Amino acid sequence: MIVKHKRKEEHDRREFTAALKGIKLNSDEDPVQKKLAEVKRRAEIAMRGEEAVITEEFADLGFGYEAV
Repeated sequence: MIVKHKRKEEHDRREFTAALKGIKLNSDEDPVQKKLAEVKRRAEIAMRGEEAVITEEFADLGFGYEAV
């Protein structure tokens, strides 16, 4: 419990210091909201059809392709 508290305290201090320098750390992102946005994105892709799903899967892997 003590270690967890000290780590949180150190993280908060670093986050504050970064904010003073104008750096926004991504710790304010809610993991639930992030996951919800990912699910919505995938649902929108699935609604566009099978070709969009395949294209997006390749894009997620870093590959682009062109159908000939």
